[in-house]
Amino acid sequence: MTSDHPPRRWLQPTAEDLRVIEEEEALERPLLKGRWVSAMTARDLAMNGADQRNAEAFLLRAAAKEHNRRPMLRTKAAKAETVPPRFRLPVRRDRIVHSFDWDGKILAAQWQAGFFELRSRHFSDRTVTLIGVEFSLDDLEGLLGPHCRSASTPPAATDPAPFSTEQKLVTTAKRHGRPKGTGLVNADAPFIEEMRHLLDANPALSPTKAAQQVAARAAGDGTFESKVTRLVKAYKKQSETE
Repeated sequence: MTSDHPPRRWLQPTAEDLRVIEEEEALERPLLKGRWVSAMTARDLAMNGADQRNAEAFLLRAAAKEHNRRPMLRTKAAKAETVPPRFRLPVRRDRIVHSFDWDGKILAAQWQAGFFELRSRHFSDRTVTLIGVEFSLDDLEGLLGPHCRSASTPPAATDPAPFSTEQKLVTTAKRHGRPKGTGLVNADAPFIEEMRHLLDANPALSPTKAAQQVAARAAGDGTFESKVTRLVKAYKKQSETE
């Protein structure tokens, strides 16, 4: 059975539409700089003793607010689809998500995949679908304070306590047993699996970008960058053996 109505076709953007779009992109470029984490990582950092629902509400409220014409909590999406479209352009890619887009009713939310569907509060017939959403880690650190920073950066180095000659001999003796670092294999497994989900949801994402979204929660005393490198190597090694 076929419909009597032809499929809806959006008109091509006009020259004025394209001019406004270009101006928006120019304003957004500085906002895209900095460090970014996945929606699920942002939620985990925001929990800090609170329950999951409160953490999600906190993030969405911050994303919907502006300060000095700038989102209080910057978010970006690998793909954003608006229906009916703004400026006759239904799909935008790798763009900042506007605060007014978050200021609507949440129709669906999948934090692990970074997927959100919202209905505009200002235009009841407009829906926005966001795929591959990430949150600014720099903004999160500013909002959450030391708790968030401790999760994303290694602890400050401290001077080791003095120890005796006997302790030095034990410490410098040749190690036996499991090689150093192999204990992290099991700890990294859930993050490798999360990277796989992120890459499946967004094929344009690189393993390094996926690792950057989960590395803040990875085990170990290394730097954020060293954890990213470790996770990428583990992901590629696992992929080669499959």
